[in-house]
Amino acid sequence: MAFLINGFIVVPKEMFAVIDLLKLKLLRSSLVLLLLVIATLSGGCGADASADMQGIFTKNGIMLMNAVKPGDIPQEIVVRVNGESKEIQWQIMGGKNLILAEFWEPWQNYEIEINGRKWNGTAPLTPTAAVLATGELGKLDETPSLKEWSPVVYEDVAVSPDGRFIGIASFDHKIYLYDNTGKKLWDYGIPDGVGVAIAFARDGLSLFVGESSPEANCYAFDTLSGEKLWQYSFSGDIGSDSTPKWNNRPKITSIAVMGNQVVASAEYTQRVTERLAGKAVVKYVTNCLIRAFDSRTGSSNWRYPQAETMDTGVSRLTFSADGSKLAFANHSWSKGQRYLDGSIRILDGATGGVLGIHQLEEPKDGQCNYIGIFDGIHISPNGRYLAVVTADNRGMLFDISHITIENSEQGASTEFPLLWLRQISNVQRIGGVPVYAYGNTAHTTDDGQVLFMTGATFLADKTATSGAPPFVHPDSTTLFFYRSNGELIWKWQSDGGIGKLRFSGDGRYLVLPIYHNYITRKKDKAGLYCFDLTAAQGKNLLWFYPLEGIAVTTGIAENGTTVAGVEVPVRQSDDTLLGTHRLHILQ
Repeated sequence: MAFLINGFIVVPKEMFAVIDLLKLKLLRSSLVLLLLVIATLSGGCGADASADMQGIFTKNGIMLMNAVKPGDIPQEIVVRVNGESKEIQWQIMGGKNLILAEFWEPWQNYEIEINGRKWNGTAPLTPTAAVLATGELGKLDETPSLKEWSPVVYEDVAVSPDGRFIGIASFDHKIYLYDNTGKKLWDYGIPDGVGVAIAFARDGLSLFVGESSPEANCYAFDTLSGEKLWQYSFSGDIGSDSTPKWNNRPKITSIAVMGNQVVASAEYTQRVTERLAGKAVVKYVTNCLIRAFDSRTGSSNWRYPQAETMDTGVSRLTFSADGSKLAFANHSWSKGQRYLDGSIRILDGATGGVLGIHQLEEPKDGQCNYIGIFDGIHISPNGRYLAVVTADNRGMLFDISHITIENSEQGASTEFPLLWLRQISNVQRIGGVPVYAYGNTAHTTDDGQVLFMTGATFLADKTATSGAPPFVHPDSTTLFFYRSNGELIWKWQSDGGIGKLRFSGDGRYLVLPIYHNYITRKKDKAGLYCFDLTAAQGKNLLWFYPLEGIAVTTGIAENGTTVAGVEVPVRQSDDTLLGTHRLHILQ
């Protein structure tokens, strides 16, 4: 019992032990509270976790940011799932980050210890994009506007197959090479041109770039040093023009790397005015050809056609994994060409000889007056299937398994059978005006599953006006995914224009850039998107990475790890710029 004497509290001696016990309990409670606060502020990490090590649940596994020092190799990694030890494969990414192989499940608790440093966390429902680095690029001569349908800037980006390097064919008159830590290794200036196409060699040690310029150069660089290995000017084949508009100059339209050779297509369309019956008539004369080079020396292996140029443009080049088959399609808005619009050719990758030809029929509805195949062609890696989508949205799958050099030499039919055809979207009248969302991209897997993508809305009557109308087709900028029998599995529509999309080597992951919506004049959905094409319906979209500006191009490593996207600034309605010209490196 305590007593109050002259204003002081007097405690009997026998009470001291009780007070000491109460003080000890209070001290322990305060320490526990402090530890709880520290754990909360550290995002759920253990008390002895490294302050700069962060765990992120990505599409490829758990990424531990700043897990190791650059150049170090972890000596001991311990993984526990809900307290139970697990053996997990791992790899170092970006010098100091660690990826534990794809194995996590939502809502499970994961404890990871690396060389005595600990981290723990509970897995979310869906993966997150882990930002490895960003890199500033140069100033652009022109920027897109929210009120215009075109993104204006048509750059290209490539990621090396192992995810270590990122190459950019840029519209700021430069070629860039970064590693996946965000370090710029080198750049190369092309003052008279802009970069439009880029690809890595299979081993990642060479980089091939095509430009739009008076000379239409195709370059080969050593990836590590930036040394130019060789260059070839297509202007001697197709002509030269120094017009300031990049799209009207000679240009490389596609680059494909097949084993020890690189194949490039080049095109130049010249505006020619003739007088017929006393009237000035404008014609567009196209010269186009494909050349194959030895990837290290640049020596010419073959060209197609052998002794002339094609008088129409060609689609992107697509090839089987072993390089034995190379396919492309001719496209033209005019009539009377020798190389007809909608003519699909399969070449022998080794010699450039024709193995198969298939001519598509013109649209029968009479409203879309050309076939048009641009990015809408793709050979499955095993060389068995060919997927094609036309501008008027006929999606089709061909069996090309019998198209081989042996069968060609034996006089077998060069036609390839059509397995199925779907009209994925139709010409529709909006306010009495016939419009369509053109078939943009095709992709097929080894088992014959197919993805088609539609582009922006266009007028079906090309004689009326060019460009996009002030309204959208209901199926514009939409992904359509089909089974091998032609059954539609799912579709997804973006809220903005879709730029250059890319697939991982196994066809599982799809990354695509979204730019602004010119109808609503908004860009809130602009950014980089990643899909898992093997996921259940409704769970295909893994993550969305928003950008301050807009995205125009993206790339992904063949092994499905590193993702790269290029952001460009966009001009708002009040004429101010939003965003920066920069590279984003994600995992």
